[in-house]
Amino acid sequence: MGLLFDWNAEITRFYLNRLQQYWTVPMRLQSCSATADVQMLQFEFLQKLTEDYRDHVARLSQIAGPPQQSLDTSAQEDYVATLQKAQRDAAAIIDQAKAQAERILASAQERAQRAEQLAGTPEERIEKRA
Repeated sequence: MGLLFDWNAEITRFYLNRLQQYWTVPMRLQSCSATADVQMLQFEFLQKLTEDYRDHVARLSQIAGPPQQSLDTSAQEDYVATLQKAQRDAAAIIDQAKAQAERILASAQERAQRAEQLAGTPEERIEKRA
């Protein structure tokens, strides 16, 4: 019973930790001012994701005890496939966030250009004041 409790507690801790990482992405995207910032955010996110999964596997391995000789290879393949799907999902979320950031930047640039057009040239602004 202790093994099951420890296993479930570790999985819950891992999922909550990863969920927190996903939640911070939109807030961190708001501080990005260039595409390079978004790319760096994506790189850091994926690097942290990889580290978290590696640590999680190590902790689960410790909980489960020493490896058994008769390990089912299909179970290993399923686990690897699940991890790869999680990585693809994370990459898709980052791509969506990147696209959103680019739309936000484009919108801000359009508004700035419109504001400049409405303000006119320096000569036109002087004439408006007079």
